[in-house]
Amino acid sequence: MTHARHTKASTTPLDQQRPAWLRGNLRWLCFISCLTLSGACTAIDHAGHGSTADSRDMKKSWAASLARQALSVSAAFDAKGGLWMASVKDGHILVSHSLDKGKTFSVPVVVNPEAELVAAIGENRPKILVSDRGYIYISYTLHLETPFAGNILFSRSVDGGRTFSTPITVNDNRDQITHRFDSMAIDKDGRIHIAWVDKRDAATAKKSGGRYSGAAIYYATSDDEGKTFHTNIKAADHSCECCRIALAPGRDGSLRALWRHVFEPNVRDHGFAALSDASPLTVMRATWDDWRIDACPHH
Repeated sequence: MTHARHTKASTTPLDQQRPAWLRGNLRWLCFISCLTLSGACTAIDHAGHGSTADSRDMKKSWAASLARQALSVSAAFDAKGGLWMASVKDGHILVSHSLDKGKTFSVPVVVNPEAELVAAIGENRPKILVSDRGYIYISYTLHLETPFAGNILFSRSVDGGRTFSTPITVNDNRDQITHRFDSMAIDKDGRIHIAWVDKRDAATAKKSGGRYSGAAIYYATSDDEGKTFHTNIKAADHSCECCRIALAPGRDGSLRALWRHVFEPNVRDHGFAALSDASPLTVMRATWDDWRIDACPHH
């Protein structure tokens, strides 16, 4: 039987553990993490994680969750101060913008031509960013009919929001499993990074009769302004199953990530890492709340 390996937590006092770059960025990441918490968390996201609930009940609850009205909206400013907004209606992502500080908005433009099960509850909603060149980037989680399953999709506009490209799937594992809760950021070189919670490794361990705590953090990078994305990179094993991922640039312009991690033996405190091409990344423990519950607080 294969047993999961956890990142070992150090007992050194926190201030002594954090290098200068971590101390300089942690407050900013935590602040962003707090800002993105908008709306009540849904209990359906917890179901099934170590649960013995009947599969029929899970499917029924999942179907009810998918039928909920999408209420969440994301917003971002462009380099000129224009305000861009992404919302969801009837399975379509709609993008509009305001040039008068939100007094009026343009006619919404549809991103995905076919209606889909777009995640749009609380902070689990489509993300929108605008590059220095004025390109508009959209990432979102597409729910699948299998309970807790999803894919990460991406679309872009290179004509000022008049049209959007056909959405592409970013996760290269296409099993009917969790690829959900996406976050997106742009680094100093203009590269797009999308990170998400992924259960491909947990599924593999289950098939072989092994154990795997939680999920994993994966991410993909585009260095051609969203035309294509490179092969997925595993940032870390053993993340919490539903917690959101905060992404923000460090002082050097490269990206940092913060998420709730499962430290040995089962402590669900926040992990921190600098994104790079290495896999897995070096995960540092960032908080010391000693959360020892087999559940996810979502944030």
